Amino acid sequence: MSSILLFVLIVVMLAAIGFAGWWFYGTLISFLGEKGAFFGTIKEGQFKVARRGGINVLFFGKTRGQVIDEQTGEVTELAPGTAPKPAGYFERKFGVRWIGFYPWYSIYHYRFRWNKWARPPQKTDYEIIPKDEVVDSVYFRAPYALVLRDLETSERLELTVEIVFTVKIVNVNTALFLTSDWLANTSAQVTAAARDFFGLRDYNDLVKMQNEINSKSVQGNVSEFVEAMKSLNNKGFGNDALPVKFGVMIDDISLLSIEIGEPKGDLAKSTHAKYVAEREADAVKAKAEGEASKILTIANAEAEGTRIVGLQKAAALKLLHSALGRKDGSQIGILKLSEALAEARTQTVMLGGNASPIIGVNSSKGGGTP
Repeated sequence: MSSILLFVLIVVMLAAIGFAGWWFYGTLISFLGEKGAFFGTIKEGQFKVARRGGINVLFFGKTRGQVIDEQTGEVTELAPGTAPKPAGYFERKFGVRWIGFYPWYSIYHYRFRWNKWARPPQKTDYEIIPKDEVVDSVYFRAPYALVLRDLETSERLELTVEIVFTVKIVNVNTALFLTSDWLANTSAQVTAAARDFFGLRDYNDLVKMQNEINSKSVQGNVSEFVEAMKSLNNKGFGNDALPVKFGVMIDDISLLSIEIGEPKGDLAKSTHAKYVAEREADAVKAKAEGEASKILTIANAEAEGTRIVGLQKAAALKLLHSALGRKDGSQIGILKLSEALAEARTQTVMLGGNASPIIGVNSSKGGGTP
């Protein structure tokens, strides 16, 4: 019996050692992957670059529906009906990719500056938050905020515009190594195109755009702005298009706000003053029309009430006139009866043993209420 128990204890100890060893092995690989030594961590929607002696040797990563060329860094859509490349052993088990022996092989790191549109803790409104970090990957698709200052309209009205544009990477090698700063350069292209766009618009166009922004509409001038920015994917602003020059493309763009500042020059000031005066006049007119409509509604209601009361009096007199046994149903007889009741200051006429009230008949000459 003791030998069986000893055997069971030995098996349990070996299993525990094996489990601990496997746990330590997995933890070590994951740690090295995060540090970019021997392994590189693979995360959905991100691409990384393995280098040896300053030379790119491997582009890798994954994003649903896309495939990256491991030699050129080009990112393309996965052909319909085509299965993605099977994941390797380390990716299946630990979510990492073997890149080579450290320190000869390592993951490329670079400094990245961008603006993030987010809501800070304990605040209700979203804000543009500057970010500056050292990163080891590039997102396939991500939104970036941009503040466009010192723009001008055709009337030289100064503008500050806030936008969020979503960028897709189409070639990692071009974006990271064939341009100094792909996001800064893309932002410069967007700014130049926006300057041209707003330079052809006037004050009325801006107000329409503000209304569209407030109503969350992507029509009219806002739609034209979006199309103008996306056209950078097909034609360059003085140079090649964005995918060729910077390895990126604008996937989406949203206008957050348009702030109209002080006008520049006499023409702009006169235009601004004229527009403000017109808007104030419209406001006064709208208020006056609202008051007039209110007065008319009250007057109509009072007139209708007077007509109804008059009809009620006439009907009551006619009934009483008939009850008194008068065969003459003429208006003259009814009128005389009304005057007689008014002089008597009463609303009740005795007919046998019953009383019949006539509501409001003598209201024009005093008397009580029913």
